[in-house]
Formats: sequence, C-alpha cells, structure tokens
Amino acid sequence: VIFSYETEFISIFLDQEHRESHFGINKMVDIISKKYYGIKTSFIVDFVNKCRNCRNFVNLSTQDNVNLVQIKYKYDRYVIDCVDLRRYQEENDG
Repeated sequence: VIFSYETEFISIFLDQEHRESHFGINKMVDIISKKYYGIKTSFIVDFVNKCRNCRNFVNLSTQDNVNLVQIKYKYDRYVIDCVDLRRYQEENDG
C-alpha cells in the first residue's frame, strides 16, 4: 500500500534526479535504486514515459566491432585521402 504523500515524495525525488539530464528508463532505474530504497520501477517507467524530451529521444543502435588491421612492418599499409582540388586551381592564397 502506497499512500498519497509517499507518491508526492517519490515524484519529487524522480523530478530532482531527472532534471539533471534525460537519461532514459534504464539509467534512471539504476540511479534511483542506488540513491533511494523502495521506489518501484513502474513509478520510474511512468515518470520517464511522461517526459516529452525522453519520448522524442531515439536510442542509437549499437554498431559492430571495428576490425583493426595489424601492421607488422613499417609501410605495410598506406592511407591516402583523395581530394579534388581542381576548382581551386585559379586561387593562390598561400
């Protein structure tokens, strides 16, 4: 049983933590559970879902791991940036 004054305190705590940044549901649950005891996850989920900024936020998808090329000897691999500078051929600014 949760009394009305308890829900007011919970909303104050959630608002206080949420005001710093819009972390999202998982991060807010983690922060609240470390600082406060007995606040249900359903309260946090409802609170974050009501936030307009959090609703508009789109999570970035996780990319695959980058495969690094191991170089054993000097000059095994060259990287060249190809830039078309023909449109600047009439300019000479230094």
